[in-house]
Amino acid sequence: VTAGTEAQFLSPLTVTHLSLPLEIIETLYDLGIKTIGQLAAFPPNEITQRFGAEVLALARLARGDDPAAFLPEPVPTDLSHRLALEYAVFFTDALCAHLEQVISPFLASLSVAGQGCQTLIVDLGCEDHTVKTIPVACDRPTASASVFLRQFRTALERCRLPGGVIDIVVRVPAVMTLSGEQTEWNTTLMAASYKQETFPAELEQCGVYAATPQRRLLPEQGATFVPLRTAVKYASAVVGDSPAVGYPPYALRSVGGLRLLTPPEKVSAVMQAGALHSIRRIGGVVESVRRQHGPWRLSGGWWQTAFDRLYYEVETAGQRVFLLFFDRLSAQWFIQGVFD
Repeated sequence: VTAGTEAQFLSPLTVTHLSLPLEIIETLYDLGIKTIGQLAAFPPNEITQRFGAEVLALARLARGDDPAAFLPEPVPTDLSHRLALEYAVFFTDALCAHLEQVISPFLASLSVAGQGCQTLIVDLGCEDHTVKTIPVACDRPTASASVFLRQFRTALERCRLPGGVIDIVVRVPAVMTLSGEQTEWNTTLMAASYKQETFPAELEQCGVYAATPQRRLLPEQGATFVPLRTAVKYASAVVGDSPAVGYPPYALRSVGGLRLLTPPEKVSAVMQAGALHSIRRIGGVVESVRRQHGPWRLSGGWWQTAFDRLYYEVETAGQRVFLLFFDRLSAQWFIQGVFD
């Protein structure tokens, strides 16, 4: 379903497409509510009185009011990870492979939120019940497992283990925010991965698309989706050129933890004393503003479609952080995305 046409797609579908008990569907039919569009237009207070919260939640989804889209992705809170080995390991390559098994999932989950770490503390439990502690440090915070593995390999070559390793414990002293340049598109890596992949014909028949970076100022135009075969050709053509896509300074937080809404969601905003007081989203959901940063102005496009926006990084009373902008041309407010 093309972005922006979800309501048009859902509106004519019957309410039998919803996961509702048969008796509720029959009651909706008795009231003349036969389509999802009719249910979405029904007054929320009457839905709650007649059917309860379950049907109300479905009606809000049909209107496009999905509060779950604004819930942050969970960032790992467990900063200690352990792997008990089934047999003693003596060789560096084997130890590095097991360490990668421990740290890769954790670092991947951090990178989703634009975070990483600068130091890992690796405790190697040996057969003689001794523990060898190896600190692994990088020059700056990173979410790359390969960087830590290179450092671990170097540190391991400089020390002597008393015996085979039967237990690996990794501790993370602190989690840090990655810089913008660490979270931007890396076309060279994308191209290298595409060249190594062979995609089954079934994927292309199902209409699977891949993202390719674009040199654009507006966040929602930073990528375009093309068929897999086209993406492979594009990626192969840019190997060695590495046209990394930079992001303009429209927020303090890392854009690596920003989930964009496409298209941006139109909202209304209440200003008090020149500052944002609250924002009202689709369906009447009100978010009280606790703290804001900005504005940052982003303008241009006179040669195509002009744009002139003021961006705000807004933290609400519910501890959600939105990327909000005021469109100076249309005098309207929009939510661009949510930070994890």
